[in-house]
Amino acid sequence: MNHVRVAVVRNSSNVMVAKRFSYFVGLLVAVFVVLPKGDVQAQVRIVEHGPFTEMLDKYADINRDNSRRLAGYRVQILATTDRMKLEEAKTKFESIYPYAADWKHEAPYYKLRTGAFTDRARATAFLYKVKKNFPSAYPATVRDIRPSELLNYR
Repeated sequence: MNHVRVAVVRNSSNVMVAKRFSYFVGLLVAVFVVLPKGDVQAQVRIVEHGPFTEMLDKYADINRDNSRRLAGYRVQILATTDRMKLEEAKTKFESIYPYAADWKHEAPYYKLRTGAFTDRARATAFLYKVKKNFPSAYPATVRDIRPSELLNYR
C-alpha cells in the first residue's frame, strides 16, 4: 500500500492576508451588527486657548469693520458717459466671469470696476484674464477696498 504524505506549507504572506481579512470582517460585524441602529448622535467640543484664539478674534473683528478701507487696485473695465453702455458691459462681464462688477458715477463718467487687490502684480495678473473680452481694461488705483473683499480674488 502506497502512502502519500501531504504537507501544508504556510506562506507568511498568506497568513498576513488571512489576518487582515479576519480583521476587516470583524470590523464590518462591529459596524453593522454590534453598533446600535437608528440615529446615532455625537457631540464634538473644541476648546481653544491662549494667544492663538485672541489673534483670530482680533483678525475677525478687523475684517468685520466695514468703515475701514484700504488702498489698492481694481481693474477698470469701462469708463463711459453712456449709462446704457455701462449696463451692457456689466451684464456681459458678470455672464463671463464669476465675479461682481460695481460702478460709480464720477461726473461725467460712469466707471465699471471689478476686483480688489493690495498689489499691482496681482491686479495685473487678473487684468490679463479680463483683457481677452475687454481690451480697454486697465488697473486703477483706489482707496476704497474693504478688507473682506480681498478674499474674493485669490
